[in-house]
Amino acid sequence: MAALREEAEKTIQKLIKVEPPEDLKDFVSHTVKAYEDVQHRADEQLQFFVSSVKSITNAQKEIEILYKKVEELTQRIEALEKLQKKPKRGQ
Repeated sequence: MAALREEAEKTIQKLIKVEPPEDLKDFVSHTVKAYEDVQHRADEQLQFFVSSVKSITNAQKEIEILYKKVEELTQRIEALEKLQKKPKRGQ
């Protein structure tokens, strides 16, 4: 009877020792999966941010080009206005 009891206790101890590593494996597996999910979301947000910055940079370049064109047109208009204000010869 004592041998049966000892064997049962050994079996229970083995079962108890087996469970924690499985739980630990599950914990590690879930933790790794959660980390990968967070990393993936962070990568997506970083890509979105970088593309936003690129489009802002492109918009700034376009604004600079438009600003220069407006300056040139303003100068041409001013030059034409000066020509119109000059008295014509013979008048």
